[in-house]
Amino acid sequence: MEQIRDLFLDDLVLRYDRVLVLCVSGTRGRVFDRATQASYAILQGYRERREQAGRGGQFALRVLDTGNVGPGEGVLAHEAIRIIEEQAPPFEKLRRTLKDMARQTICLTVPHDLWYLHNRARSKGENSMTLSFYRLGRALEIKPILEMRDGRSRVAGSVRGFERAVARVLDQARDVLSKGHILPVVVMSFGGDPRIIREMTAYQEFEAFAAAHKCRLHLSVMSASMAVNVGPGAFALAYIQK
Repeated sequence: MEQIRDLFLDDLVLRYDRVLVLCVSGTRGRVFDRATQASYAILQGYRERREQAGRGGQFALRVLDTGNVGPGEGVLAHEAIRIIEEQAPPFEKLRRTLKDMARQTICLTVPHDLWYLHNRARSKGENSMTLSFYRLGRALEIKPILEMRDGRSRVAGSVRGFERAVARVLDQARDVLSKGHILPVVVMSFGGDPRIIREMTAYQEFEAFAAAHKCRLHLSVMSASMAVNVGPGAFALAYIQK
């Protein structure tokens, strides 16, 4: 909490008048709780810091639980920037819009290492990866497809082979995009070198399809905070339903 408070009071309140903090789902970490607690101290102490720096006016801060992880946070950040640039809405309207979008954001993850995922889930008291599924998946190279939405996760399906599972996720994104059910932006991350994903035939086909439908794609290295939960070599994709 102290690190968040110091970041704002020493830097952000001196450069910005309004800040909206997008946090990883509260069901997946304590960042939202800590940022919320820090916000009280920030709002109480910012005036003196701004006056010392010769910056007048009020400072507004809001903390939003995205109910999602990794690319799910990224796709909301993308939309926040787009809305600000295109519409310049009032700050509170922007917060409400993103809060509504967060409820419609879906993140699909394909873990690569089931042993890591099983042990991580067990240590956190989760039952999304049962022992029987872990044993079957490891024996037959079956990869689960995990869906995260509005703070809740579930196993949405399973496919034999990592590359086939990634292709299944890309096919799902292609399907909802072709039907006009999502906003035209898809954010992806990979727990390794993104070139591995870019070289997959399924990705190249999806990339061409997205370009034809004027949908922006963003693929990056997976964040450390997400990778520590799903394991190395995982792939994740997120979009926002209309």
